Amino acid sequence: MTASAALERMQFRCLASTADDIVEPGASGFGGQLASSISPEVRAFLEVMKVPGVLATMGRHGGPVASAVWYGFLDDDVIISTPAERPKARNARADARVSFVVDTKEMPYRGVAIEGEAEVLDDPGSQLMLSIARRYLGDPLPQRMHDRAEAGARAIIRIRPSRVRPWNLGPPG
Repeated sequence: MTASAALERMQFRCLASTADDIVEPGASGFGGQLASSISPEVRAFLEVMKVPGVLATMGRHGGPVASAVWYGFLDDDVIISTPAERPKARNARADARVSFVVDTKEMPYRGVAIEGEAEVLDDPGSQLMLSIARRYLGDPLPQRMHDRAEAGARAIIRIRPSRVRPWNLGPPG
């Protein structure tokens, strides 16, 4: 089975309590309800988390490529900034299917996985990149962030969710 065939097959399966358990869209799983948009509960979790997320794109040879990324929001979508010619942007332009995960690293584990289609946008003046940096670093931004913003063309990867899989987002305990 090729990597892309395996990925296609995996899109219909979610990690559950055993390898034989299948969680279909609309079914409850991971302690949360599957959805095709970011709910207020998921948005609140993502806004509070100040850790990198993991973006997975499809590489030019058909296999997944995962990258740790800072993220922000544009309307109700997750956005990621990257230099315009980096593999993340090239991959998303060539194959819009992406996956994005943010989770805690302490028990009880909580998180969200988002699968969807990427739209690659220009970021003239790197304004969206700077807004993402402010989310993590606050104001004023260090000079190194302004230097990165001026270093070359930036692209924004906007994730339009088709499936959102939260787990354990309720109150701890």
